[in-house]
Order: sequence, then structure tokens, then C-alpha cells
Amino acid sequence: MDGKTYCDLINESFDGNEKSIVQLSLVDVYDGATYEHGEVLIELIHNMSERKYTRLIEKLSLSDQKEIYYYLLAGLDFTNNSNFKRQKV
Repeated sequence: MDGKTYCDLINESFDGNEKSIVQLSLVDVYDGATYEHGEVLIELIHNMSERKYTRLIEKLSLSDQKEIYYYLLAGLDFTNNSNFKRQKV
């Protein structure tokens, strides 16, 4: 994470830093943290737009894109935000 904390990446991502957005998307998390991380990502996507986020991750490997996909699925399952219920990835 280039010496940055998870919180640094979140703050920079919500400020529009594209490098931080990609780094945040690729943070390895496990178990229950997967759901919380996924929720952070869906909130970020909602904040910045799906189109812009897709443009950033389409440059990543298929393996990285799949990892992000599973984080997003977990986030949609975990979130209490009614804006995201019944959404599909």
C-alpha cells in the first residue's frame, strides 16, 4: 500500500486520487473484513460513478478484476444502505 494506511487510501480515494482508488480496490482482505471492504468500495463507486470506476479497473488483470467483483458482491450483501439493495455487480 506504498506505506499508506487503509484509512489514508480511503480518504485519498474519496478525494478522487485514481492511484489510491486502484490501490484500495486491490487491498487483500479476508473473512469478515471482505464484507466491510466491499461496502467501502460500493460507497466509493456510488460517490465517483460506475463509469469512472470501471474505466480505472478495466486496465487491471482479469484476476484482479475478479477479486474486486467478489468484494463488491460481499459489500452488496453486507450494506444497510437501501440504495444498494437488489443491485447487481
